[in-house]
Amino acid sequence: MCTSLFVSSEKKGTRSLFGRNMDIEAHFGETVVITPRAYSVRLRCLPDMKTHYAIIGMATVREGFPLYADAMNEKGLCVAGLHFPGNAVYKLRGEVPDGIRCVTPFELIPYLLGTCGTVQEAKDVLKNTAIVDIPFSKSLPNTPLHWHIAAPDGAVILEAVTDGVRIYDDTVGVLTNNPPYPFHLTNLHRYAGLSSKPLPAGCSGRQKTHPGETYDLGMGLVGLAGDATSPARFARCATLKRLTAWESLTHDEALGQFFRVLGAVAVPCGAVLTKEGAYHATRYSCCMDTAALTYYVFTDQTITPLSVTLTKERCEGERLWEAHP
Repeated sequence: MCTSLFVSSEKKGTRSLFGRNMDIEAHFGETVVITPRAYSVRLRCLPDMKTHYAIIGMATVREGFPLYADAMNEKGLCVAGLHFPGNAVYKLRGEVPDGIRCVTPFELIPYLLGTCGTVQEAKDVLKNTAIVDIPFSKSLPNTPLHWHIAAPDGAVILEAVTDGVRIYDDTVGVLTNNPPYPFHLTNLHRYAGLSSKPLPAGCSGRQKTHPGETYDLGMGLVGLAGDATSPARFARCATLKRLTAWESLTHDEALGQFFRVLGAVAVPCGAVLTKEGAYHATRYSCCMDTAALTYYVFTDQTITPLSVTLTKERCEGERLWEAHP
């Protein structure tokens, strides 16, 4: 369970924002990791990336490899991987035709962010790329994922399913989990009539005593899904994003509203239990400012967000740089 959100604005003084809630049973040793341009990234099926765009995001580092859950590069391209069990299908390397690049699921984020500067460039690369089922190690098998890819030039959803890699143009700016993305778009039509406006006169059911009045504001949102399932989180996040007055906000206000929308679909610890009896909850929420190249994050153990900027000095280093939120 996770929710990712993308907000793009052309208003002067505002920036495109991308981020996510990480919903999982426990923390996984995650830290904010910067991979500088000159840090060699080892790939399993392709030549090592000895030089590449600098990357910042949330990752665990294993054997010198940054296993990113979500990240942004110095050009403002962002990617997040979200849980997609039962639907994600990774190919065996021997099944991939000649001339098609093979990338593992755990390599996909650093590979795209290391080589692409825009969503269009990422789409062009992905047209000739297969996601292959090679695990990082015996103790770290591949996680079934689909990916939200965004930048100031737009956003797409990437899903590797039974009939191959599918790339969907993202016009909503939201991704959650199962079912596949087309279902969520269809399901969203159920909420198209919701509004931030007051109900019109005669809709309150109290015409005899209070003609045309309702007992509270916000009744235009009655019926909005509020549970923790993936379709409900998608619909709730997409609707709140649609109704938020982004264009009237300053950048700092937009940043605050971004976290408020993510907070509206966060999962408190104890609200959801796994089959094994573990608490499934939002462990961290992040937001990436694509213009300032700043990564903001706060966890379920902190109140104040940590902010880390991808500065020129950090881009030009030769070692991984880590900051614990």
